[in-house]
Amino acid sequence: MLARSARSQTPVAALFIDLDNFKAINDTLGHAAGDELLQAVAARLDGVIRDVDALGRLGGDEFVVVSEELSVTAAPELIAERLLEALKPPFNLGAEEHTRVTVTASIGIAGGERTSAEELLRQADIAMYSATRDGKHRYTLFDSEMQDSMQKRLELEMDLRDALNNDEFFLAYQPTFHLSDMTPSGVEALIRWKHPVRGIVQPDDFIPLLEDTGLIIEVGKWVLDEACRQGAAWREAGYLISMAVNVSPR
Repeated sequence: MLARSARSQTPVAALFIDLDNFKAINDTLGHAAGDELLQAVAARLDGVIRDVDALGRLGGDEFVVVSEELSVTAAPELIAERLLEALKPPFNLGAEEHTRVTVTASIGIAGGERTSAEELLRQADIAMYSATRDGKHRYTLFDSEMQDSMQKRLELEMDLRDALNNDEFFLAYQPTFHLSDMTPSGVEALIRWKHPVRGIVQPDDFIPLLEDTGLIIEVGKWVLDEACRQGAAWREAGYLISMAVNVSPR
């Protein structure tokens, strides 16, 4: 496709498709139902792409559409909209088709001239991740800022994995009050990260990453231990202060 694009100077695109929450469906209904759903999804997607487009499954619940001969009336955004629309009706699974499943997808689009197929797919994959992060059930076009953001996220994740072992986390204690008379009712323990280079990192910048990577489990245990230790120390000193701790749903 890229070779033909280079010869004819016509735009091409790759659309990277990831099914939202497929793992939950697979875990709940079983692998046989998951496989059946993947086949049904593939049939739906194949039914709405053009003859000049190609559809493939890369693995797991990831599909890709490579699209050429693009124009204003056949833009990759329009193709993505058709793909999302095709998935809206429920799927009926099982021999008796009694199991109804609804599935959505996140789609990343990369187009234009690329040096390699790998680069085109990688950028479509990055755009798909952005669509997932922004709420799923949508498509997103790749831009260079996404790659920079992904690189920063990767660096932050690597630093997070060392933060607990290096004692870089600490708790800030925010007072809480009775609304009736505004007397103090206790404190809320809030995690902060003292990064050796970035300085104090606010939780909005790293809590979502802890959730995504599963590190929130280990860090959450540390928060509970540290909050209890501090609360006990205050009580031993004669301060009967109640302590509130935020706990991740995970």
